[in-house]
Amino acid sequence: MRKARLLSLFAVGSLAVTLICVSGILVGQADEQMDRSVSAIGSPFAILHSFAGHPNDGASPYGSLTLSGTTLYGMNNTGGANGLGAIFKFDTTTDLETVLHSFAGGANDGQYPLESLTLSGTTLYGMTQAGGSNGFGTIFKFDTKTNGLTVLHSFAGGTNDGAGPQGSLTLSGTTLYGMTREGGAGDGGTIFKFDTKTNGLTVLHSFAGGTNDGQYPPGSLTLSGTTLYGMTYYGGAGDLGTIFKFDTKKNVETVLHSFAGGTNDGAYPYGSLTLSGTTLYGMTFEGGAGGKGTIFKLDTKTNVVTVLHSFAGGANDGASPYGSLTLSGTTLYGMTRSGGAGQAGTIFKFDTATDLVTVLHSFAGGANDGASPYGSLTLSGTTLYGMTEAGGADGGFGTIFSIPTFLLSTIAGVVTSSAGPAMPGVTVTLSQPHWSSQTTTGQSGAYSFPDLAPGNYTVTPSLTGYVFTPKSILVSVNGSTPAKDFTGAPVTISGTVTFNGAPVKTNLTINLSGKASGAYPTDTSGGYISSPLANGAYKVTPTLTHPLPVPKASPPSATIVINGKSVTQNFTYKWVSSCGDCHP
Repeated sequence: MRKARLLSLFAVGSLAVTLICVSGILVGQADEQMDRSVSAIGSPFAILHSFAGHPNDGASPYGSLTLSGTTLYGMNNTGGANGLGAIFKFDTTTDLETVLHSFAGGANDGQYPLESLTLSGTTLYGMTQAGGSNGFGTIFKFDTKTNGLTVLHSFAGGTNDGAGPQGSLTLSGTTLYGMTREGGAGDGGTIFKFDTKTNGLTVLHSFAGGTNDGQYPPGSLTLSGTTLYGMTYYGGAGDLGTIFKFDTKKNVETVLHSFAGGTNDGAYPYGSLTLSGTTLYGMTFEGGAGGKGTIFKLDTKTNVVTVLHSFAGGANDGASPYGSLTLSGTTLYGMTRSGGAGQAGTIFKFDTATDLVTVLHSFAGGANDGASPYGSLTLSGTTLYGMTEAGGADGGFGTIFSIPTFLLSTIAGVVTSSAGPAMPGVTVTLSQPHWSSQTTTGQSGAYSFPDLAPGNYTVTPSLTGYVFTPKSILVSVNGSTPAKDFTGAPVTISGTVTFNGAPVKTNLTINLSGKASGAYPTDTSGGYISSPLANGAYKVTPTLTHPLPVPKASPPSATIVINGKSVTQNFTYKWVSSCGDCHP
């Protein structure tokens, strides 16, 4: 997975606000006064690669990514050396994409792969919807050590074999299960198994369509014990698609639900099912209250389907999902092909506990963003990886992207002085034991840390010669934008100088030496105050200049240690001559 790169954000000015991250991650950049030569620690949404197409890169990925360690494997529907699709790998530590195989078509290779790869050890299994000795698609394996591809089966179509597979393979032991969109006894598609030891393929079920069976399955199978679950795009009582199960022991297929469309049901499911306990989650391309697709669940005990969300499209919701859902805890992540602020599709999350959908990203297309995602998301830790079929910098041939699973937050505030004015030049440090990051307040005294992961953060302001109220604030963020303000007061040495109870207003200077030096006159009340002082030892000496005999100060000088607090030091003058009529 992509690793956050710690980059120091240097201070501008002398006032410091230290932000210590107790738990959580900074994934964005901070404040207007930050040194712009330093990049942020990652980005909420990032385009990792833009496909360039034929001849040196793939194009138009329709599937999902397969993760192995820090490497993502995937396929392109077109592009590559022959324009017929490619297998590639993407290194998440270096952000480098490498084409591993360019499909050549013909009798000895497949072409136009649609979905995803299935990993077993160092072997990737996959399918193409065309090519092979009969032109109806292939099953292949790819050795990630040697980069060698072997066609294991060429689909023949007709009564005894499938044709045009559009999904992925499901591995169980040494057996691969899959579906073809066409072929079989009724030419409505098939369920098959493939023995990786003998390279033998067996058609388990031929879809018949009509009221009692599904037809044209575009997705993949989900295995639970000895039962396979899947969907068809057409067929069933309303010819709007079905959910089915297949018993691998009895070789019996059963339709569990026929989609009815309309307000209360979905229609035309395109992706695959996601299993959690006894519940299957999935999506339909159409149907629901807005006619733009649904998220649904099916209880495998009762075979009851419940529509959880009807996509509304527009700026605030997705529409027309073509992929599957990815489950993490009680949260489902998915994509829609259209809808969102840019009308080019969305990434969303669905909370199964609250039935709430949150759009995490709206695709905008163009050079800087993807568009029209077909596949599903791949989760690694707190990072989701995915692909779009269009968009990107190199001709709009699609992208690889990443996005965190969490909602990002901002901690912001204003630092003002005890006298009222704003305090510019605040250096803000966000840190954990292994990293730190900084920003500074602007002329308005404002500071801001956007793009923060959920967690607890401690904000502590500091400036040489100042103390702050409060000293620090513990902030818990989780998608919110808390405002945290501070007031700064200078740390000084101050006091009054008197003679016979009267203030010494003129002809007197308080001299400061030690950690810092300075000279400060008294005011009309006989008072003095230093500039803001850093911690350390100082010697304070009053110096009276007068043409007449000078009285003696008590004390003559004082040594003061500053440790984050202001100190008061008064001086009193006494006569040391017979001039009783003279005074300072």
